[in-house]
Amino acid sequence: MASNVLSPESAGDELINVESPIPVAKMSSINNHNLTQKQSTTVDSIRKQSGGIPFYAVPKQRQHWGDTHFLPHVNWGDLFFDLFFVAACYRLGNLLKSDCVTGAGFRGFAYYVGLFGPIISVWKAKLMYDCRFELVDHAHRVYEMIRLFFLAFAILHIKSIAKLSD
Repeated sequence: MASNVLSPESAGDELINVESPIPVAKMSSINNHNLTQKQSTTVDSIRKQSGGIPFYAVPKQRQHWGDTHFLPHVNWGDLFFDLFFVAACYRLGNLLKSDCVTGAGFRGFAYYVGLFGPIISVWKAKLMYDCRFELVDHAHRVYEMIRLFFLAFAILHIKSIAKLSD
């Protein structure tokens, strides 16, 4: 089995001068073909194939390694989800403002970091998931609504330092 392993001395020039079996012109046509195949598996085509939105479907991968990059369409749900983070930033700004008024010092900054960390990690997890997968079913939409409810509940309970320290 050790005889099958190539050492740097035995590699020679045959590994350095390797020509591509596919010409460059064909590679670009393959990438364009993959792009048109990918665009044909969008949410609209899945709805047409199944006769509507299915209750559960496996999330579709948005892009495969090596394919041509494309920008996904931003829908109203993503923009609505971003408004929750705008509200969180507003509430956290008021938290820091109340820290300056009351003079709580390090405690206010610790509350800010303790509340900002989990909220930004929720945003980052959703962003990373949405960049990789496309959701086309009701079950995942219900899951997103539940996540929004808990996020809104957490943002709603960001209060001033005096109320948080009780």
